[in-house]
Amino acid sequence: EQSLAIEKDNTTTLTSYANALTAHGDFDQAFERFEQSLAIEKDNTTTLTSYARALAEHGDFDQAFERFEQSLAIEKDNVTTLNSYAYALMQAERFTDAFKYLEHSQQLAPKNPILLATHATALAAYGETQAALDKFFQAKELDPYNILTLTNYGKALAQAEQYEDALTLFEEVLQLDSEDNIALYLSAYVLQILKKPELALDKLEKMSLGASEFDSFIRLNLGRLYFQVGQETKGREQFEKMIQNYRNADAARLRIAMNLLATKPYSEEANRVLEEIAESSSSYQQAQRMLALNLDSKQHYEKFGQDTDIEDRAQINRTLYHKIKNRIAVLKETLYEMLLDNDDPVLRDLLVKIDVIFVGIKQRREQENAQTEHLNKTDYTTLLNVISATAHDIIDFVGNKISNIREELWDYVADLSEHDPRQALYQDVSLQLQRTVAALNDLKAVNAGIQLKFSATTLQDLFANWLNTPNLRNARIEVDLTEPEYPLTTDIQKVRSFLDELVENSLKHNPQQMDLQIRLRGEIRTGLPLRRDGTSIRLPGQNKHLYICVSDNGKGIPKDQKHWIFNPLATTATNDEGSGLGLFGIRRTLVEMHGHVEETGTDGACFELYIPVENT
Repeated sequence: EQSLAIEKDNTTTLTSYANALTAHGDFDQAFERFEQSLAIEKDNTTTLTSYARALAEHGDFDQAFERFEQSLAIEKDNVTTLNSYAYALMQAERFTDAFKYLEHSQQLAPKNPILLATHATALAAYGETQAALDKFFQAKELDPYNILTLTNYGKALAQAEQYEDALTLFEEVLQLDSEDNIALYLSAYVLQILKKPELALDKLEKMSLGASEFDSFIRLNLGRLYFQVGQETKGREQFEKMIQNYRNADAARLRIAMNLLATKPYSEEANRVLEEIAESSSSYQQAQRMLALNLDSKQHYEKFGQDTDIEDRAQINRTLYHKIKNRIAVLKETLYEMLLDNDDPVLRDLLVKIDVIFVGIKQRREQENAQTEHLNKTDYTTLLNVISATAHDIIDFVGNKISNIREELWDYVADLSEHDPRQALYQDVSLQLQRTVAALNDLKAVNAGIQLKFSATTLQDLFANWLNTPNLRNARIEVDLTEPEYPLTTDIQKVRSFLDELVENSLKHNPQQMDLQIRLRGEIRTGLPLRRDGTSIRLPGQNKHLYICVSDNGKGIPKDQKHWIFNPLATTATNDEGSGLGLFGIRRTLVEMHGHVEETGTDGACFELYIPVENT
């Protein structure tokens, strides 16, 4: 201001002032100063480039690119402009264009370490990790003490999972500046990956506490790590200080819970923090959704009850994405662990295919977001249809991809000799794929409960699959129909899926019982059972219902668990073949069909279903 009071039209002063305002976050005032400078000297490439950088930092990429183009039209080989333009294009994720300008600038200045480091950063962001590492190496050779280059080089090494090398570079930065907060944080991040939480804590404790937002970020990570190493009291202290200093206390609680759950699913502390979020808070709905995903089944039942309305059903469909990604992530991690012990090209190929699945899921979610972005929040029916269709599409997409992977694996196995040591390895992989498919089938059972399609059939046709399957695995299956040819109208596929799910449920819960007997009964009844005071009564009437009973002589369901087995994500299975969504799917679909289901078994399990039908 003093300088401009002496010489108000000095473009160097105006541009420098604008750059300082940009660094301070005062973009509106910065843009005014840039415009003043350009009004005096419209072809000043320094001002145009600085203005463009500020616009890009503010997120106004179209205007930023326009200013860069103006600058290059005046001086096409200006290395500073080319490099800044490339960096802005990287921010906008236009990597192909960024590489074009970076390559041009490197032709002009091949030994410029800053250009090499910028190019390396772009390559790393684009996923070309090895090419990025080569560029970083060249940049470091030319300028071994550049903190930004060393930091980004370390990040690229961490991206390539070369964690020890990354840590070495972060330590080099800390030798140059022991208080470099970025290097301290990245060191802590890598140390956590290397399962050295105590050393990670040491790095975080050295980070300076200052501005409230940065202070909160440090305390968030400190609190999570303290919990990880068993120092819960210190962890709560950090969380409480973060909540006190944060601009929105409930938003802070939400972030705390997210961080705790990232390292410890079903964390009691995370659930306690979520429960503290006030109903009046903008974070309340998200907190409730997180609770729905992370409470154990019994807690979920106690908090949310058995019934859900249409909005909740939309959320249940959205939880499918969470469960699908989790399941695929578990599969990927398992295969990666196998790969560490067996550097097998087939496993490497499978991991690449699983990465393709993640990309496919992301694309479908983005399409859903585009479809629902402008919907009125009260238009739940339309919203639900979009979400349901996307969930169905994702499940089918993932299921098909996994099935294709299984078929390819079987082809490999078929070519192996009987004594090939890879036989055991591939059998383990096949088992993991099988479990993934089983989990996806459970998820599909929920989604199947949304749309109903009625058509004419007979009682015998509904049970046809099981009439032709008297034995399955360790079980003998008996079908008892009172009027096999009885004509009726119902949703055939839904009813068949009920039978399939309940038979599979019995097999899943009694895998070791060699004399397992499963009985399927079907008949037409008049009246509907209703529960009153804990007992079952039968109301008289002319309405007809398809009565189905699927029972077995297995271990049954403990009495204290009967009341929550239909809860979403609940399961009494001790293995990992199910996700607890099958029974919920049956009950949810029956609600849509105005039907009823209850478990009444005493010696073994017994599921009784009543489904309204029309006599055709």
